[in-house]
Amino acid sequence: MEYALRAADTLKSFRETRLSALRPPQEFFDHNRVSRPSDFNQAVSRISYNTRYFSGNYGLIIAVLAVYAMITNPLLLLSLGFLIGGFAAINKWDHMTRTVRVPQAVFARLQRMLRDDRQIVEATAVVAGYNFTTRVLRALDVAGLAEEEVPIPSVE
Repeated sequence: MEYALRAADTLKSFRETRLSALRPPQEFFDHNRVSRPSDFNQAVSRISYNTRYFSGNYGLIIAVLAVYAMITNPLLLLSLGFLIGGFAAINKWDHMTRTVRVPQAVFARLQRMLRDDRQIVEATAVVAGYNFTTRVLRALDVAGLAEEEVPIPSVE
């Protein structure tokens, strides 16, 4: 229910801010007002002014083209879904990984055990995958262990 109320407020805010900035099509497409600028500074000034003045119209055109692209290309829609899901996951769980540090002694021991940089990268990717999985499970409080500290292995 809270999401529905928040969505209604967001839609109302969008309507008041963005849609009120739409200029009439007659003004937006008025080719009689187009003339060649006298110098480069005037061109930059006009572009800046027009971009701000017609920002709602430009945004609407971009939104319509984006919707058209997503409708005609389902793979793009799927990709966009994964992108939005990834950003949502990062936003939700990023704060949990800010303090993760690998002690230099642990990394030095890993370097001695492995043959080359490729194996170090592979081992790091595996550990990162386990770390991500652990963070997701802790964030969801699976098995009620969200408050338990994840131990860092000691160097012997």
